[in-house]
Amino acid sequence: MASTHRQANKYYWYCQGIGWGVYTLTGFGFASLYGSPKLHSMIFNIAISLMGLVLTHAYRSFIKRQGWLKLNMGQIILRVLPACVVIGMVWFVANTSIWRLLAFINTKPVAFTLPLALSIIFNVVVVTFMWSLLYFGWHFFKNYKQAEIDQWKMASMAQEAQLMALKAQINPHFMFNALNNIRALILEDPTKAREMLTSLSELMRYSLRYSNARQVSLADELTVVDSYLQLASIQFEDRLQFENQINPAIMDVQVPPMLVQTLVENGIKHGIAQLPQGGKILLKGTKDNGTVTLEVENTGSLALKNTKESTGTGLQNVRERLQMLYGTEAQIKLSEKQGKVNAMVLIPG
Repeated sequence: MASTHRQANKYYWYCQGIGWGVYTLTGFGFASLYGSPKLHSMIFNIAISLMGLVLTHAYRSFIKRQGWLKLNMGQIILRVLPACVVIGMVWFVANTSIWRLLAFINTKPVAFTLPLALSIIFNVVVVTFMWSLLYFGWHFFKNYKQAEIDQWKMASMAQEAQLMALKAQINPHFMFNALNNIRALILEDPTKAREMLTSLSELMRYSLRYSNARQVSLADELTVVDSYLQLASIQFEDRLQFENQINPAIMDVQVPPMLVQTLVENGIKHGIAQLPQGGKILLKGTKDNGTVTLEVENTGSLALKNTKESTGTGLQNVRERLQMLYGTEAQIKLSEKQGKVNAMVLIPG
């Protein structure tokens, strides 16, 4: 990060040096056409260009302090135009001061009339506005490219999350238990066996269907959670209890795919499965003031989650996906209270 900042700063000074160097040579060329003394023109134009460099650098510092780079185009224009006028007036004062300091070698004194003053200020406003276009244009381009990178990174992380979730769901141990339990049910309860095969099929279909999706409805997400719990219930039987307290009014809220399923799986794997007596998974969801709160609560403790078998990759993946999708507007909190572990996710809705 520091290296990127230093590189950007280096390019900034390269552009400043080249730009104002060209401006100096251009000014010297125009002065020669009007027959101004070469020494006077050189000193004057170098001094004016240095003044322009100092003013635009101060302008850049002001832009960064005021956070203009985070504003939209309309807001920026409303601020840039007055700023260019102010810089033009300051530059004019500096222009006249430098000219008078060099008057002793000036063979053609110039009277700074109002039209001439307005002309100089207007020219400076145009130059400063062009400088602003280049400066803000470069930042917009850089932000656009960064947004593209973030989008591709988000898509890659989403795909990786889907593959990780699918792998976790159909790993040999899980498949062995699920298929063995379903096989036992075929003779004992054929209807139940068919239901479990349907749940396994739905689980795999959802993982593949939404492998490229950034968001899905909460209703769709809960469908796959239900399929997962149906399969888990064969293995854990009465040891696994489940309750859904999500407000039906938020079923259309968009969430990252496998968000709730990952939290439920984490609660079962590192909570319920570690307890001989089993426990309960409780889902809660509400919406208040534009923020959706989703909670997965399971019987157990964080000490169980911190075993060697727990790599923490599931929750870490959830954190990274939420950050990429919502930035600082999303949070995930893990807490323990009275023998229960609570995973809470806050997202804009």
